[in-house]
Amino acid sequence: MTTILSSGSIAMDVVLNSSDLPINDGFALINKEEIFPGGSSANVCVSAAGFGMDTYQVGKVGTDEIGDLFKSSLVEDGVNKKYIYTKEGGITTHTYIVTTPDGRHTIFANMGDCLPSFEPSELPDNILDGIDIYFTDMFSPKVSLFLAREAHKRNCKIIMNMQAVPSFMPLCGASEEMIHEVLSLSSMIIGGKDAILEIARSCEFDPIDAVKTVYETYKPDDGVVCTLGSEGAIWFGGQSFIKVDSYDVNVVDTTGAGDCFIGGLLYSLYDKGNSISDSLKFASASAAIKCMKYGPRSIASYDEVMAIEGSLNRTL
Repeated sequence: MTTILSSGSIAMDVVLNSSDLPINDGFALINKEEIFPGGSSANVCVSAAGFGMDTYQVGKVGTDEIGDLFKSSLVEDGVNKKYIYTKEGGITTHTYIVTTPDGRHTIFANMGDCLPSFEPSELPDNILDGIDIYFTDMFSPKVSLFLAREAHKRNCKIIMNMQAVPSFMPLCGASEEMIHEVLSLSSMIIGGKDAILEIARSCEFDPIDAVKTVYETYKPDDGVVCTLGSEGAIWFGGQSFIKVDSYDVNVVDTTGAGDCFIGGLLYSLYDKGNSISDSLKFASASAAIKCMKYGPRSIASYDEVMAIEGSLNRTL
């Protein structure tokens, strides 16, 4: 069994199902309000755990109700919370996610005071023992950078998900230099189109050119993936491109779909040893299952993903 250690964004998400996204001085109706466990890093862990991978989440929460809910949710979702630490009186990271009936969403993040204060000195020396894959999105930047350096020394696979655009990350304590270093250590770089565009320093978005530029800058062994939402995803590994389309499903909420894509990709590629092409298809089906559910997390089994692949027509 492949073992993943994940460090980065962990949060509770207040999801507001709205008639429309907010505009300046405008109004929209809230049709439904729910609270879910989330955070991109944790969502990836949960998705991978659903496929049977051994997953450990690293992070720090407060002694507030949100922190207690988050920890209990990890256990319920099959993730080991051994490396979740607590700050007495701390404020746990939480977000407000506004979604619309057609699947669009906007996220407002309250970082709290736990992740920003999380220090590498709080980690045990043996935290990477038995770890095959280190995954990070660079939230809790000092801890994420430290673990990336240590994982590199141990020849662990390092997967970097550029969850937010690089220009946003300094607000969370991650400098351009820190991001560049983790990208340079990564075995695979994953990002949405806006993040890949910024990393490539391109003024006009062309997914092929941008992905190629990122690859040529950092040379990750397992390539660069750019997720394109409803347009699928593209991968480049130095010699060739692979494009995978998204599935045509009844979309109710796209929040967390990219995280489920990554969970499926890690499972298929590194645990099952499938090809990049087959792994991208599996990842796309995993994301499609998430899009049919409300909330930022989704647990899909191998059989459920294969049923999606077998039942829907798609062009590759």
